[in-house]
Amino acid sequence: MFYDLLGKETFYIADFYCHEKLLAVELDGDIHKKLKEQDMLRDEVIKALGIRIVRIANIEVLGDIDKVMKHISAVLE
Repeated sequence: MFYDLLGKETFYIADFYCHEKLLAVELDGDIHKKLKEQDMLRDEVIKALGIRIVRIANIEVLGDIDKVMKHISAVLE
């Protein structure tokens, strides 16, 4: 638990997280279209911890998982 950029005590749970690579992968469904401001704040807090974030739309995962995996691999290089 920590304090976010607005001073609110909070915590976040990533969809996928690799501590070794300090990489969080967030899968975004339709609800995230309504949560853009919250997601931006969350991303800033996570980035301040030295963690990179990759956001991927659910539709991309369902449509072309190989492309998604290549994108994640490229981020790790």
